[in-house]
Amino acid sequence: MEPNRSNNHKWKVVFSWIIVFIWAVGIFLSSAQPAQVSGANSKGIVRRVVEAAERTKLIAAGISKDQNLLSQWDHYFRKSTHFTVYLILALLLVNAFSRSGFRGRKLYAFSFALCAIYAVSDEFHQLFVPGRGAQVRDVLIDCAGALLGLLVCWIREKRTGINN
Repeated sequence: MEPNRSNNHKWKVVFSWIIVFIWAVGIFLSSAQPAQVSGANSKGIVRRVVEAAERTKLIAAGISKDQNLLSQWDHYFRKSTHFTVYLILALLLVNAFSRSGFRGRKLYAFSFALCAIYAVSDEFHQLFVPGRGAQVRDVLIDCAGALLGLLVCWIREKRTGINN
């Protein structure tokens, strides 16, 4: 390998791990929010989306006033966020491990293991955050998201032969 190409590869490896680290810090900071703050943030997002859907006539007017429905949608939003955040973490880990030279089963096993370990540690961390707690269901949702991310990477690899 040419020296310039080698340095370029090293920077890609380092950069891919920096992105994983930044994403993990984002998860940690989100989990560090007290329940009251976290709940207000997600409810605010759901309310704004529902109000925008009402204005554009995608949904019936007045739904934003139905607290029970908004609470249900907030619950689904929070759980789908768990799923999506760990799906993205899995994609980032596959990229970082692949650029670091991992291939095949080892690539996917290590990526999934880190996602699962981080999901468990994240729920444990929430035991020490006011109003929050650890939920086994959330770990399972996180792992399901990670598995879908890994499946997407595996299908892409099989179809294109590209594994990073």
